[in-house]
Amino acid sequence: MEQIRSAVGPDYGFGLYIHWPYCARICPYCDFNVYAAKDRDPGPLLEAMCRDIIDNAARLPSHPPLNSVFFGGGTPSLLPAGSIGRLIESAEKAFGLVEGAEISLEANPNDVLRSTPSDWQKAGINRLSLGVQSLDDDALRLGAPHLSLYELTIEPPTPFGKQVERGEWSPLNDDRQADLYELTQALCEAAGLPAYEVSNHARTPDFESVHNRIYWRSGDWLGIGPGAHGRITRDGERFATEAVRRPQAYSKHEPIEETPLSVLDQARELVAMGLRHRDGLDLRRLDAMGQDRPADEIIADLKAAHMIDLSGDRVALTQTGRLLADYVAAQLSP
Repeated sequence: MEQIRSAVGPDYGFGLYIHWPYCARICPYCDFNVYAAKDRDPGPLLEAMCRDIIDNAARLPSHPPLNSVFFGGGTPSLLPAGSIGRLIESAEKAFGLVEGAEISLEANPNDVLRSTPSDWQKAGINRLSLGVQSLDDDALRLGAPHLSLYELTIEPPTPFGKQVERGEWSPLNDDRQADLYELTQALCEAAGLPAYEVSNHARTPDFESVHNRIYWRSGDWLGIGPGAHGRITRDGERFATEAVRRPQAYSKHEPIEETPLSVLDQARELVAMGLRHRDGLDLRRLDAMGQDRPADEIIADLKAAHMIDLSGDRVALTQTGRLLADYVAAQLSP
């Protein structure tokens, strides 16, 4: 059994999230911090992001090399390969990269067709995260080693949210969503893509997302780019970070907002995120925080309801528990 070195922080992984906020068009369900690309000059924003990566190295001198870099958005595949390479070079200069670090790029299928993926590879990208790759049955039989399958969330400010508010259509009720979730799990399992997290499936452990595992394990990640969020541990204190949202303001180097997280906040986040992964939550990490473990009767009730499994100090969700992950987390949280 692994030793508990600390409760949260870079012992559980250190990643870099880079948010590129521009898209060719804004999807009607999207509530992210994104903007239409139009004819914007990306130069000032790119320079600001490279400088922020370098500047953060001075603020985090004891952090280890990066386990992962993730380009999200927005549509970061709109960036030229040379610009992607510059950001990766900045990350390597600032922190270094572990051997075989996962470096992911979110991309639209059309961008793959318009671009030369080998140029992305030369820039340092070794993992692509694609939206719908194909609706052709023959093409889909080539298979994919990893799937991230999330339910559509209707956010009020989006076009979809406004349509629902006007009564033009209604999302599925909870029971129907649960039925589709269970069907999805069964189909993926049968196809050799078992769930290793509530919404993620991989053919083998080698294809599991290194970067997302940092989130689930409450590691550290640096958020770079307009509106990017992060979690950073420094001098024994943990901070939630958020960059200014508007690209023009970010380009002028407005400071990143840091909010100290209480130990209780950290513990609740640890439980909620840790339960999502197949490996579950090591309760000794709550001990290391000085937080109480869940009461025996709560554990017993959840086990009796077939929502959790308990093995030594580790609690993991069952298939039934995954349907009610938020409820289970609330029951187990300090």
